[in-house]
Amino acid sequence: MLHNKIIATKYTYVIGDIHGQYKLLVALRKLIPFNNQDSIVTIGDAFNKGKEELNSTFWNNSSNPKRTIDYIIKLASLFDNPNHTFLRGNHEILLEKAITAFRNITIFDSAKKDQTLRNDPNYQELIRNGGQITINSYVGFKRHHVIPPYKKFTELIKDQNLNSYLKSLKYFHDTDNLYRIVHGGVDPIEPDHFNKTELSINRKYFSGNVSRDKTEEFIKSTYTFPKKIIFGHYAAPGNNQLIIMENKIGIDSGATFGGPLSILRLNDGNPDDVIIYQAIPLPNGEIFTMGFELHEAEQISETHKFFNIRKS
Repeated sequence: MLHNKIIATKYTYVIGDIHGQYKLLVALRKLIPFNNQDSIVTIGDAFNKGKEELNSTFWNNSSNPKRTIDYIIKLASLFDNPNHTFLRGNHEILLEKAITAFRNITIFDSAKKDQTLRNDPNYQELIRNGGQITINSYVGFKRHHVIPPYKKFTELIKDQNLNSYLKSLKYFHDTDNLYRIVHGGVDPIEPDHFNKTELSINRKYFSGNVSRDKTEEFIKSTYTFPKKIIFGHYAAPGNNQLIIMENKIGIDSGATFGGPLSILRLNDGNPDDVIIYQAIPLPNGEIFTMGFELHEAEQISETHKFFNIRKS
């Protein structure tokens, strides 16, 4: 006797720019019915920016980068290998460069070590872009004020989960059929070179190969890429909007500015099967979560004041 075997659809879940918003990520995890044969992709910018948890009410942008990275590693362990991919965003690149600068310091005098680190341009760039909260989270928000910079970095680079995360970073991820997932987009000036790794915008920009950030050029482009692009990096005006176009979807919904954290569920066999999940911080400290199909986005934007869509 023959039996029909039901084969579950395998989905790819793409997590938008988290920027240390750990509680939003946990809230989404409770909402989404993951299967261990699904795939999960973090789109980059997992840390930096925000306010320390001890000094901020949750809805006002509190951030804990260490707890975020620990949770990402834990979440990835739920999926069959190699069904998880961590993408490199511009904030990961900033931290990688600062760590390299730290490891190149060979001075033995502690005071001179601190001063050398403070004067390093890569360290300064990290701090200017919200990296202090990331560093502080690895020594504890209660005691970081009494720990010098060099000692803080020593603690940071010893963290096993952070090292696992950084070592596994990639510039983009392709699904088999329909999608390319990348932090900053794809260079619209050279689309014929689509398969070159260096055309991930954040890599070209932060390695000095171009003189400006091309993200906005990419967003405005109507070029039909070989695959639909899923990207982060650019929080549309209003800080809580998604960018939905025929050739791309932008899922940085401004979590670091007090907006939602978004996760996109993709079906690589059906371009119409796209679900958006969001965790939205409310002024009373609670978190509102919801999931909806992509074609419902415009209707929801008209009825929910914490959610808005820019469709170009």
